[in-house]
Amino acid sequence: MPYVGLGNSAVSGSRFSGLVVNQSFIFNITTSSPATTVTMPTPELNPSSNPYVYNYTIDWGEGSGPLAVTAFDDVNAGMLFADAGTYTVTVTGTCEAFDTNTGDFSMSAALNEIVSWGNIGLKWIQIQFFPGTSIPNDTIGAFSLIKDFGGPNGSTFGGSFAFTSITTYPAGLFDFVTNPTKFDGTFMNFGGGPSDNVPELWTQFPLATGVNCFQGCDNAPNYADAVVAGWAP
Repeated sequence: MPYVGLGNSAVSGSRFSGLVVNQSFIFNITTSSPATTVTMPTPELNPSSNPYVYNYTIDWGEGSGPLAVTAFDDVNAGMLFADAGTYTVTVTGTCEAFDTNTGDFSMSAALNEIVSWGNIGLKWIQIQFFPGTSIPNDTIGAFSLIKDFGGPNGSTFGGSFAFTSITTYPAGLFDFVTNPTKFDGTFMNFGGGPSDNVPELWTQFPLATGVNCFQGCDNAPNYADAVVAGWAP
C-alpha cells in the first residue's frame, strides 16, 4: 500500500504526537565536471521481490523545477547537469527506497550532504561510503517504516550507514523506529570519534539482530559493551 502523507499536518496520540509527515527529503550533490548525469538510487524490488512504490516530485536544483517521478527508472529520476557545481535536491511525495549501492552509482559519487530526511515513506535506506562528516537526526519519523537497517548480507558487507566518514553517531536517529528486525553491519567501520560512544541499540531494540553492527568501531569507549551484547566481534 502506498505511503499516504498528510501534508504538513500533525499526527496526534501516542509517541507520534506532533509528528509532521510528508516533508521533503533534501540533500546536496556535487558534480565535478560539466555534462554529468546523476540518477536517483531507487531499486525496483524490495528483498521480498515486491516492487517499491515511487510517486514523488524531484527538484534537481538546476532550474528546471519539480518533475514528476512514478517509477524506479522514470526518465525524470535522472538529470544531466550542464555545469559542474553543487546542487540542492528536493524530493517530495512517496519514495520508498534510497540506496546508493544500486543503479549506476552516480548518486554515491555525487552525494555529499543530507540536509533533512523529511518523511517520504522510506522503507529502505542505504548510504554506504557517504563522504559527509555528519547526518541529521530523524526528528519527524523518516525511518518509522523501516524494519531492516542491515541490508543484503549486512553482517558481511555492511548496512545502512557503513563505511561512512560521519564523525558522530547521531543521537535519536532511530527514535521513531518501531519493531525493527535487523541492524546487521549497520555502522560497520563507521567514522565515529574516539570519545563517541556507539548507540546502545541492543538495549533500545532487544528483539533485533545486530551481527557486526559496530565492527571496526573499537575506538568507542563502550565498544566492549557492544561485544558483550553480540553487536560487535
